Amino acid sequence: AALFAVSAGQANLLVPAGLAAGRATVTLLHGVTAALTGSITIASVAPGLYSANQDGAGVAAANAYLVTASNQRATQTVFACHPPALRSCLAAPLSLGGAGDTLYVELYGTGIRGAAGVQCFVGGQSVPVLYAGAVAAYAGLDQVNIAIPKSLAGTGGVRVYIVADGAASNVVGLNVQ
Repeated sequence: AALFAVSAGQANLLVPAGLAAGRATVTLLHGVTAALTGSITIASVAPGLYSANQDGAGVAAANAYLVTASNQRATQTVFACHPPALRSCLAAPLSLGGAGDTLYVELYGTGIRGAAGVQCFVGGQSVPVLYAGAVAAYAGLDQVNIAIPKSLAGTGGVRVYIVADGAASNVVGLNVQ
């Protein structure tokens, strides 16, 4: 059975696919003893984007690469984290390259795979969604691939979010040169 993740405060839970939508009770066990009981809402779509700071805000936990006009692929750094804590990650500048180049960004999150329609907004502009769905290698991990249009050149820090079947995700950031 497929799984999807539900964010519940500071914990991410993997929930079996096929559960009925609505309120559900969750009990976390320590061995065989109930350590914590609470409730969550089960929904087929509840988009959330991951951040490098691991708090759902700040720079996107993402990968980026530039495909040049000559079909060469160059990986770009999306963020840099400064010790001692990961919670100090900053957006690295992403180059849009030359006129014939295309910058692609792979956003990571959860609660997206069940959506019939996914939109992405970068700096207030709708951008093409090339793929939105599960990452087969990791239970509960979803990916949204986008192309950054040249019209965003020089905008610097931009807000990024997705809308899946009408439900909006949290906002993360990128830095577009």
